[in-house]
Amino acid sequence: MPPALPVLTAELLQDPAITALAGRRVVAFAGIASPEKFFGPLRREGAVVVATRPFPDHHPYTARELDQLLRHARDQHAIPVTTPKDAVRLPPSIRDQVTVIGVGLRWHEPGQIDQLLERAVAAPPSAVP
Repeated sequence: MPPALPVLTAELLQDPAITALAGRRVVAFAGIASPEKFFGPLRREGAVVVATRPFPDHHPYTARELDQLLRHARDQHAIPVTTPKDAVRLPPSIRDQVTVIGVGLRWHEPGQIDQLLERAVAAPPSAVP
């Protein structure tokens, strides 16, 4: 990385809603780059993950896939669970049947973000070729 490039550090924080899944059966699905980063925290927070279904990043869900996922969750007496990134690609009628669990960030030095944004806003626009 270039030495002048600012480095901001943070830690991921689970959505507090994840605690409501402790002891509950879930079928988790995710079309993100690293699906295990979604599945693992569900397990660590006590959800009973009866099935996981990883999809490729940015996967466009088909009606058949969604029907299979919902049917499998019903058959397993489980809650279908996904990420916010996946939820936006679900039809509204399906989205209402799926629990969405996201993550947030806690910046180690939040003041650095403000400084970086202030510099970016104050900088003159770069020339467009």
